[in-house]
Amino acid sequence: MTRRLVLFVLAGLALATSAEAASLFSTGSSWRWRPGTNEASTPVSAWRQSTFDDTQFTTAPAPFWYGDPYPGGTEITGMQNVYLCLFLRKTFVISNTAEIAGLRLGAIVDDGFVAWINGTEVKRVSMLEPAGAPVSITTLADNAVEPVAFLTYSDLPPPASYLVPGTNVLADRGEKADDAGRRQSPVRAGRQSSLS
Repeated sequence: MTRRLVLFVLAGLALATSAEAASLFSTGSSWRWRPGTNEASTPVSAWRQSTFDDTQFTTAPAPFWYGDPYPGGTEITGMQNVYLCLFLRKTFVISNTAEIAGLRLGAIVDDGFVAWINGTEVKRVSMLEPAGAPVSITTLADNAVEPVAFLTYSDLPPPASYLVPGTNVLADRGEKADDAGRRQSPVRAGRQSSLS
């Protein structure tokens, strides 16, 4: 069996006035992405901002995968033994940030990821370095223990510190572990994914 690195992005937006979450983007939606053959921007953090010009990124539907065949989404070719990460961006609009009580980010990941909203790191999973540490195209994830499960993370920072009225961006960097050429992919984002 081949390994693959998988990332499903599912974030929940909890409204202060409602017990139910509102969906910001649907499953299988299109993302902007590029392979981690070199840094996505100079400086390396610029691609995480909503103002970044991502015209050099490709638009494609989630999930992103390679290795074991997966129905739908975008198969990544040329990654094995060439690069260690994928850069993904998904924009979403918030009309009234005062209504947002919290966010939840859910993921199934093999091996790791770092997620930012408008440049603020909001979640780091299975990475060798601690939260806030710099990441580069040579950064490795911790090797995931299989089978990996879908988890929901509700411990994101308070959204008032990073959400803005209007267009926001979820920037995600899927990372793989260096495990001697075993076939895997860093990201499968969105098959059952939505931002809500």
